[in-house]
Amino acid sequence: MKIIILMIFMFINIISYGQTVYVTQNRYEATKKIFVTKNRYEADLFVYITQYKSQSNKPGYFYFLQNNKGAAQWKIYFTENKRDADLKIFFTPIKTEAGYKQK
Repeated sequence: MKIIILMIFMFINIISYGQTVYVTQNRYEATKKIFVTKNRYEADLFVYITQYKSQSNKPGYFYFLQNNKGAAQWKIYFTENKRDADLKIFFTPIKTEAGYKQK
């Protein structure tokens, strides 16, 4: 029962808020493996990159941390293989597009 509650909490946390993100070169250290697509129609998540951490409070808003991986909500590894990815993202310059997409 505790595991189910924890999983629900984690899912709500991912959907409800943007993310502070640290990029790692070690795929085994990553909490998410990300494939960046240029095709907006195959993306699970549209990502808008924020300039300030305080702006990373909406779904799809990413603030990249340079040095403090301990403070990151996600440690991500960019993979070249979309089958290996936990999430396919499309970077958007438009704030209102950010968020999870229905397929």
